[in-house]
Amino acid sequence: MNISYPATFVDDEDGFIFVQFPDVPGCATNGEGHAEAYEMAQDALGIMLDSYIWDHAALPPRSKATRDHVIVELSALDSSKLALCLEMAKAKLTKTELAARLGVDEKEARRILAVGHNTKLDTLEAAFKAIGRKITIQVEAA
Repeated sequence: MNISYPATFVDDEDGFIFVQFPDVPGCATNGEGHAEAYEMAQDALGIMLDSYIWDHAALPPRSKATRDHVIVELSALDSSKLALCLEMAKAKLTKTELAARLGVDEKEARRILAVGHNTKLDTLEAAFKAIGRKITIQVEAA
């Protein structure tokens, strides 16, 4: 499950690129140059979607991209963490319950679930297993 949304990238007169996600209200950022703007957009999108999940809100539906959009795709790690959070929400599991199932303290469970925090693949696999799910990896052409 790779999570992606269309975004608009608009150059300003100072050399910065402003990025906004039409489908994710309030999600905007900027960067100096396209590469930095894209990286900042990934971070902003991940943080915003993470907040939707922990506020018990559904992720906003993704509209079809037009040629004016750039598709911003979250990293595999952040997409996996959000998928884990969505599965936990479906099962009405809390971070405390995940921690108990993994045999770790709640602080560690929060780190496992935190978008932007590096988590080892075997730790994510254990977290999915603890909630009765498994993670799979798919390789595609770039």
